[in-house]
Amino acid sequence: MGSEETKPKKRARWPKRVIHTGLVLLLLAAAYGAYRWYWIAQVNARHAAIRAEGYPVTLEELDASYKRPTGPNAADVYEEAFSHYVEIAEEKWPLLPIVGDAELPRDGAPLPEETKKLILAHLAANERTLGLLHKAAAVSGCRYPGTLAPGGEWPVAHMRPTPPTWRNCWFSTRW
Repeated sequence: MGSEETKPKKRARWPKRVIHTGLVLLLLAAAYGAYRWYWIAQVNARHAAIRAEGYPVTLEELDASYKRPTGPNAADVYEEAFSHYVEIAEEKWPLLPIVGDAELPRDGAPLPEETKKLILAHLAANERTLGLLHKAAAVSGCRYPGTLAPGGEWPVAHMRPTPPTWRNCWFSTRW
């Protein structure tokens, strides 16, 4: 009866694993916090440099610096120009480059006569729009109505997709 061997009890390993996992997670969280602190400090330093140069940094500062012109306002002329824009018929899209879906010919290659006629017709239909765009480009002040600060409201009218009037300007310089 006397020589029963007593086996040593196995120590549970899970408490060590939990502690090690917790330490690893704590180190990862500390590294992430240091990373975030570093980049926040970098951004704040850059904002301070921009502000020192006299430029706005926040939306409130941008809105305060973005005043409606006291004289003529190009935004009003642009909105009028966009309201006079005449779209091309959808069946003509494949025939027109830039405004439609057709590719421009390679350098030096002539445009087909039908394409030239469509371009000239499109420019003629948008003559008033082009004139207003050139007039607006000559005005130095431009401010659309609305507020840039968070929660500010912008009228929806000028936020619609802008007609491809720049394309008309490109055409008008070529033909």
